[in-house]
Amino acid sequence: QGAASTGATRVNSPTSTFTLQQLQSQFCYEYLVRAYCGPGDTSAWAGPFVFCTDLGYDAELLDIERPDGCGSATSQIRAIIRNNGDNVIGGFPISVSLNGTINTTFNQVYAGPLATGATDTVLMGTVNTLNGALVTYSGYVNLAKDQIRANDSLRFDSVITIPLDPVA
Repeated sequence: QGAASTGATRVNSPTSTFTLQQLQSQFCYEYLVRAYCGPGDTSAWAGPFVFCTDLGYDAELLDIERPDGCGSATSQIRAIIRNNGDNVIGGFPISVSLNGTINTTFNQVYAGPLATGATDTVLMGTVNTLNGALVTYSGYVNLAKDQIRANDSLRFDSVITIPLDPVA
């Protein structure tokens, strides 16, 4: 559970609701809460929770599509991205790296435009998995004005692709 924060503004409210004033637009706030039950009697901190005011920019790497099933000479690696912000986005880098029996990195600049709430699947490249593979996949998006960096990267450890012609 949460813990009391340092360097933060503490607000005590005599009611169960509280209205915050003069919040910065297109900014995310993190907060903790606890119940006041009486003098010296409070609940444990809960949170942290996050809320954002008019989220202007947020590109999210939703998934890295990886080869499944049997191997192929042209297994496609794709990045699935989403625009969670209030503005149309584009012109940002996407990178996907494979490490293990296959070691390579695919880099692209997503031209866009990607509308608010929209997703897109981007072909990053192809790899040869005919002989099977044991690979760790990692990737990220890097939108310059991104307000939430926590959803910009993904990692999948030890993903196995079976050889096209498995040997018993």
